[in-house]
Amino acid sequence: VGLEGAHQALAAALVLRHGGHVLAQQLDPNSSAFHKVHGLRLRGPLDQPRLEQALQAVLQRHQVLRTNLRWVDQDLLEVPGGGSEAWSHTDLRSLESTLHWEQIQRFGQELVARPYDLAQGALLRPHLVRLAEHEHFLLIGLHAAVSDAASTEVLWRDLGRYYERPETAIETVSYGAYARTLQASIQSEQLVAWWRNQLAG
Repeated sequence: VGLEGAHQALAAALVLRHGGHVLAQQLDPNSSAFHKVHGLRLRGPLDQPRLEQALQAVLQRHQVLRTNLRWVDQDLLEVPGGGSEAWSHTDLRSLESTLHWEQIQRFGQELVARPYDLAQGALLRPHLVRLAEHEHFLLIGLHAAVSDAASTEVLWRDLGRYYERPETAIETVSYGAYARTLQASIQSEQLVAWWRNQLAG
């Protein structure tokens, strides 16, 4: 496959996976159907500046998190942008511990409810909740255009790695590599769907 063919394949994968996200947002900018929030409980002493630097390293490594999506003349294009909003911090140490989870859920719902601007806005939203002297809960809001189950697992893995070892060299993962992964995932999903149809009938 030549360079042009590879480009067309990647573009097709991008449109197939993300075209619906962009179109859905255009039709209903206030819809939260593709908004996700992920959480992680952190126990032990926490260096907050170091955690923030670790997330910045994750953003630097994964180009997709620094990318916006725009329709230009019927083509869905990835353009530099995206990134992370400023961190939000909440201290719940003065609140009864039995009410912590209720508040965490509320914060998550707030992250999900706020609209995203896929064309020019940040697509990642970190919110760190302090529950006790050495206990925190990290919430990260993401749009489905840059997040799925596999990529979320990678995000947590890389965040932990850069927190534990800030000196780790950062190898940038391009959007093209991400799109190739998406294309393989899409082909796998289509194959599974075909087998299900065969077995059903």
